[in-house]
Amino acid sequence: YTPEQARLTLWWYALDPATNRFLWRDGVIQRLKGWGKDPLVASWSAFEFVGPCRFGAIADEGNEWGVPAGQPLG
Repeated sequence: YTPEQARLTLWWYALDPATNRFLWRDGVIQRLKGWGKDPLVASWSAFEFVGPCRFGAIADEGNEWGVPAGQPLG
C-alpha cells in the first residue's frame, strides 16, 4: 500500500465510536489510471472473503465476548 491507500483503507473501515457502526455505507474511489485501484480493491475483497473482518462490538473492561457457534466469528 502507498500511504494514501493505507489511509483510504483505514477510513473505509472507520467506525463511529458511539454506535460501533461504520461511518459510511458506500463510497467511490476515483483516481488516475495506474494508481493501483484494482490491487487495492482486490486486497479488500480477499480480506472480506477470508475474514473474519467485520467488527462486532467492544467488550466491557475485563470481559470477553463469546460468539455463539454458527455465527460469522463462531
